[in-house]
Amino acid sequence: PKITSNNENFWFQEIREFDKSKLNKLISKYCKTDLSQYPNWAILKTLKIEDIWKIIDEYEKQNIHIAKKHYNMNNEQLKEVHASKIVKIGAHTLNHPILRNESNDVSKKEITDSVRNLETILNDKVHYFAYPNGIPGLDFNEREVSFLKENGIKLAFSTESRNLSIGFSPFEIPRYGLSLGSDAFIKAKLLLGRYWDTIKNLKSKSEARIRKEIQTKISLG
Repeated sequence: PKITSNNENFWFQEIREFDKSKLNKLISKYCKTDLSQYPNWAILKTLKIEDIWKIIDEYEKQNIHIAKKHYNMNNEQLKEVHASKIVKIGAHTLNHPILRNESNDVSKKEITDSVRNLETILNDKVHYFAYPNGIPGLDFNEREVSFLKENGIKLAFSTESRNLSIGFSPFEIPRYGLSLGSDAFIKAKLLLGRYWDTIKNLKSKSEARIRKEIQTKISLG
């Protein structure tokens, strides 16, 4: 709701037009650690949202001619989608932080204010939530689940690639991500199901492993 109300970008959208090499140097300087071997997105996902935006603000001060693009709907479009009854709209925090990186107060505010503000915009109750980034244990844990319950959320969605079964908690519903790709790619991903990430990670390190390496380097640096 903060993004749709203010016509803003999420942090990962804001950096799309940035020079990756320049941004990486700035991040390494901010973290006081050489992180040049890691992708920008992975480094930023190890930081608090306040630090992410400090780095972005500094980059934009140093590079004032960046072409600005806006990627999100506004409130009127959001209300139009809600009124269509085609989909259910759920909350997704205010600023898209990695919730486990944040303090209790920040995590709770990100969840509570996103639910309440969205309910005000839609003039309706919000019962659904998707965790930013959404990897169980890495991006959220029981603390976030307790905050969701306090706010009347009934279903919350992770990005764990698994088939849904009766044993899953309604606050850790898995999903298969399909944002782009050919028909063959989509069919293969659905067919392989929960084995997709395992096969993909045979060629490269998993996101969780990369981020843990970065966290270790920063803490040692």
